[in-house]
Amino acid sequence: MRDMAVYLVRSRVRDSRNQTGLGGYADMVRDVLSDMGVDTIQVEADLLDGGSMRRILLDNTIVPILQTMKVHRGDVCHYTFEGLGFTVPFCRARKIVTFHHFVTEEEGNNPLWLLAWRVSARLAVRAADRIIAISENTADEIVRGFGVDRGRITVIPYMANDRFSKLPSVQKRRRIGSMGSLVERKNYPAMLRVFKGLAETEGFEDYELHICGKGRMREELDRLAVELGISDRVTFVQDLDTAELNEFYNSCALCLYTTTHECMGMTTLESQMCGTPVLYFRWASIPMETLEAAVPCDDEADMVSKCVSLLSDPGEYDRVVREGLEFTRKFRNGYRDRTADVYREVIGTRI
Repeated sequence: MRDMAVYLVRSRVRDSRNQTGLGGYADMVRDVLSDMGVDTIQVEADLLDGGSMRRILLDNTIVPILQTMKVHRGDVCHYTFEGLGFTVPFCRARKIVTFHHFVTEEEGNNPLWLLAWRVSARLAVRAADRIIAISENTADEIVRGFGVDRGRITVIPYMANDRFSKLPSVQKRRRIGSMGSLVERKNYPAMLRVFKGLAETEGFEDYELHICGKGRMREELDRLAVELGISDRVTFVQDLDTAELNEFYNSCALCLYTTTHECMGMTTLESQMCGTPVLYFRWASIPMETLEAAVPCDDEADMVSKCVSLLSDPGEYDRVVREGLEFTRKFRNGYRDRTADVYREVIGTRI
């Protein structure tokens, strides 16, 4: 083991305060390996992250490729996001790929980005010695989409982040919350309509909707909020660090999860870890691993009705909060051992 190096090919670290999503996952893998006594070397890149052509070609492509070419055959490269697989052909080491989400045309991504993701993901999964899928849903999508042998895939759900917890010092506000990128599959127009229905219900006129996230749909959502007559009660926030996001979840009375397609749904776990109930559409393609203690809704009208019911019944509200806290505890256990098993399998030695 002393002669072996583990390279983490990961999304670029922009702000050490704000590592959630893909960055947070890479940090989590690094920390698990550190606990196992394995040091890591980080190779940072982004998939068509924008900016100048020089940046795309040099910082996001050539530099990561040159770093990857230094890896020896006895080393391990862990691609912590399937969309970073464009360096795979240049890597001689044993390879582990974590697959987070199978991107579809219906999600409204830029066609060039979608093409690049497909090429990168296909390169990554075909060359991988072991694929880690973050949910059974994701594993099934890899098999269907790329024809991968199911036996090459190990399902390891995300480990719940201990930095999210219920804060007794933070009082619940008359606030509905949501967290996620402002992209089509998150179905934010439905969320705005649900909030409008709640805000028009007697006794709930003073509630606010706070959406934590940024993305290409921001202007469209601003316009829709104006059309619905709720713009004065809708606030968009972004770039919260983990402590601020923890406080945000704690301050919300409810979190709405109107997404149509999700790889794992960590925001449902984070919300519930902070003592905030989550409502979602039962017909959405979301891994059931994260939804056991969340509140299913049939449609937008049903979501409005269940918001009103929960907020009007303290006993039921407390029950849902309690079940959410109990449910999320299981995501704190077992991640280290399952990750170590994958590395033992790929490396062929004891860690």
